[in-house]
Amino acid sequence: MAFSKKLLSEGEHVLLETHPHAKVLTGNFIGGALVVALAVLGAIYLPHTWRPAVFWVDAVVALILLWIVTLGPWMSWAASYYVVTNRRVIARDGVFTRTGHDIPLARTTDLTFKRDITDRGFGSGTLVIYTAADQPHYLRNVPKVERVHALISDLLTSGSTTSDTPPALAMPSLSAVQGNVADTLPAPGVAESSAHETPHSESTDGSLPQGHADPSRPDNSPAA
Repeated sequence: MAFSKKLLSEGEHVLLETHPHAKVLTGNFIGGALVVALAVLGAIYLPHTWRPAVFWVDAVVALILLWIVTLGPWMSWAASYYVVTNRRVIARDGVFTRTGHDIPLARTTDLTFKRDITDRGFGSGTLVIYTAADQPHYLRNVPKVERVHALISDLLTSGSTTSDTPPALAMPSLSAVQGNVADTLPAPGVAESSAHETPHSESTDGSLPQGHADPSRPDNSPAA
């Protein structure tokens, strides 16, 4: 059973998808081989007087044991997978009863992996993901656990995950502020000319400036 891309949110894409390491089925396949061998030996060495009834009983018992020992665990393994996206780590397992975990990378605080001697021979291991509020999540039997660890670490350090922190407000640049202040000030030439201009006013002795007519004279002749 593969991971359905319909479960992805907008802008999310899959970076890695894998099943648990197949080493978990080693004992099951060995047990299945033993069941088949015993069933064949029983069919060969059973007394002829017991056939055919005992032959069918032997076959039914062998099929039941194969389902318990091999086929059932294989179906459970096939339905289990680990998925790494640019936003979260997804774990699913189970055939009839499905269980799963979604671990947001934005809330991941630490990431480690563990490998015993058996894991080193198969290249697998246990990935431990620590989050801010929850207990550690253990992803067991991860194939190529070191590569998966490096992939998630790169996502965490590069800041490629989606963050809940709102973006910072854009601040105006220093040149824009200086430009706005300059627009409010008058031009240097205008300020100097207005400072040197003096309005026409009457002299202190009450006479009008030369060239101006006295309105009290009837002929409007200029004042002497």
